[in-house]
Amino acid sequence: VQRRIFSSHVWDALFFLASFAIVLLHEFGHVLACRSVGGQADRIVLWPLGGLAFTAPPPRPGANLWTTAAGPLVNIMLTPILFVASMRFIGVEGEPVEDINQFFWLLFLFNLLILIFNLLPIYPLDGGRILHALLWFVLGRSTSLFVAAVLGILGAIALAGLGVAIRDWWATVLAPEALAADPELTTRLARFHMMLMDGLFLQVRSSTHKDIKRLVTLVAQGLSRHLEATGVAA
Repeated sequence: VQRRIFSSHVWDALFFLASFAIVLLHEFGHVLACRSVGGQADRIVLWPLGGLAFTAPPPRPGANLWTTAAGPLVNIMLTPILFVASMRFIGVEGEPVEDINQFFWLLFLFNLLILIFNLLPIYPLDGGRILHALLWFVLGRSTSLFVAAVLGILGAIALAGLGVAIRDWWATVLAPEALAADPELTTRLARFHMMLMDGLFLQVRSSTHKDIKRLVTLVAQGLSRHLEATGVAA
């Protein structure tokens, strides 16, 4: 019987809604920052794969930097709050972990994943846009965009290379003799890693913001399934 992360579907629904709330707060960070520098931002689109804020900051490097950085800053502020909340409700050693602890711990991980992936210097991720804005101060708008785009492509290629290397490594781990030694453990770990690598390969196939959000979702799902399969408590 497959183990569940939460004891009821009510917690599943709450986690789903809270995850969307984190994504929405991230996008609101972009919108409010854009408006604060005199830009236009009046539309946020949410879908099952993430969200997207339509912002048009003034054509100045500082305005673009603040508009872009405000999204990850929201996640940075949420990180210690969610971590403290997860520790506040942590269970006693040897006793089952309560749903509320799992809830805040998984939200902490989800928020952290969004922060890390968005800060990768791969355009059009927030990290790539921040790099563009910083280079804009020195190189000008067009040159900095070109440099950020090239670095983004190189970063995507590097992620693809990492994915290939890890897949090759897992081919050894999942060899017949390894499976015979501990079939349950290797299967669980392989499921998580394959989900993670599929997310990394997704960035290489497409650089749209929609797929970037899907990448984060895939990684979060991989981690969630790994925790569910192993029954590991935070």
